[in-house]
Amino acid sequence: MKNKILVFALTLFLSCNISQKNSNTVNVNSNYDTLVFTMVTVVDKRDLDGCSFLLMKRDSTFLNPLNLNSKFAINGKHLAIKYHNIKGGVGICMAGYLVALDEINELEK
Repeated sequence: MKNKILVFALTLFLSCNISQKNSNTVNVNSNYDTLVFTMVTVVDKRDLDGCSFLLMKRDSTFLNPLNLNSKFAINGKHLAIKYHNIKGGVGICMAGYLVALDEINELEK
């Protein structure tokens, strides 16, 4: 009887466990693993001095990618990306954080 109560309590605890996830991330399945990507929308900011295509996260902050492939440089395109910040990097565009893209997946919307 004690084992049944313990199993029930453990199941209830695990099913009620609520983890708060960042609204900017989503799990994307790949052929080899499940990775966490950041959801972004490509925004054409060439009208700003020194800027090109920036990536807008869901919280409306911008990323200034150093290595965005031209096939993804389309205003309004939705992407799932992995990136890292360029510490101490200086760019001409003053909008967004300077980043290097590690992986990109195109999303259909």
